[in-house]
Amino acid sequence: MSLKRFTMPNPKVNPMQKTTYRIPIHWAGEFSIKTFGQDSQFQGDVVNKLGKYEDLGEPEELAKRLGIRKDWMK
Repeated sequence: MSLKRFTMPNPKVNPMQKTTYRIPIHWAGEFSIKTFGQDSQFQGDVVNKLGKYEDLGEPEELAKRLGIRKDWMK
């Protein structure tokens, strides 16, 4: 099974830097930004996928349960 990613890791400036990610706009699928008064919301494919992952738990806890190496979290 192939993982359809929305994110890609940012280049690290130094080895101690934590991994951060970005979403190229052409990978994001459908999305919209809606504003209700002072409340702005991002909705769409990326948010739906993120929500599904967040429902599974924190990445560190999942990695521990699955026995995945910790170096991917740096």
